[in-house]
Amino acid sequence: MSDEGRKNFANILIEALKMKSISVEKLSQTTGVPENVIGLLINEKFDKLPAAPYIHGYLMKISGALDLDGERVWKEYLSEKDEIRKSGEWDVLPPNRFEIPRVNKKIAGVILGVVVVLIYGALRLPSILGTPTITFGDLSGGITVTKDQNFTITGVLGNGDSLAMNGEAMTVDKNGAFEKAVVLNPGFNTFDFEASKILGKTFSTTKQVYFQLEGSSSAAFPTSTPSTITTTSTMQQKP
Repeated sequence: MSDEGRKNFANILIEALKMKSISVEKLSQTTGVPENVIGLLINEKFDKLPAAPYIHGYLMKISGALDLDGERVWKEYLSEKDEIRKSGEWDVLPPNRFEIPRVNKKIAGVILGVVVVLIYGALRLPSILGTPTITFGDLSGGITVTKDQNFTITGVLGNGDSLAMNGEAMTVDKNGAFEKAVVLNPGFNTFDFEASKILGKTFSTTKQVYFQLEGSSSAAFPTSTPSTITTTSTMQQKP
C-alpha cells in the first residue's frame, strides 16, 4: 500500500470517530478491541499489529460500531502492499492450548501392537517358564507288575518341549502324547524319564516294571525290598 493508501485507511477510521464523537477509549470499551490495537491502526503501525485473522475480526467490530462497511474497510487495509496482508511477524493464529493433539495413527498402531504382545507374553509366561508334567497311562504307582514281556509305555507330556527315557529321546505328538514299546527282562525293569522346557524347568521321574515269568511263584516278587520299588521324581531349574 502506498503512503496515500495507508493515509486513506487511517482517515476512514479517524473521520468515523469524529462523526460519531467517540474516543479511542470508548470505541475499545464498546467493541472489545484492545485500545493499543486501535491506536496502531490509526497511527499506521502495521508491522506491530497481530496476525491478519485477528485484524480482520477487529475491523469488523470497529466498522459495526462506526456504521462503516466492514468489507470495504478490510479491502482498504489490504490494498496495494502485500506486506500489510501479513500484519505482525506471523500471519497465523496461535495454537489452541486446549486442543487435544492429533495422534499419529501409525505410531498408535505400533504402540497398541507392543502392548498386545506384552499382555500376551505376560499371560503365557507361566507356560513358557513353568514346570513340565508327565501323565502315564499304564504305569500306576511306583511299580507295575506284568506277565507280558512285550510292554507298551504310554502317557502325555504336559507343558514340555522334549521327553527322554533312559537318556533316549522319545517322539511326542502335537498333543503331547507319547508311546514306547519295550521288551522286558525278567524281574525289575527301571525306566528313567526326563521332561524339559527350552526356557523352563526340568522334571524327572523313575518308573519300575516287574516282569513275572509264567509259572513263577508270586513270592518271587520282592515287595519287601524298598530300594527296588521306590518311585522317585525330581524337578530342577535348567542352567
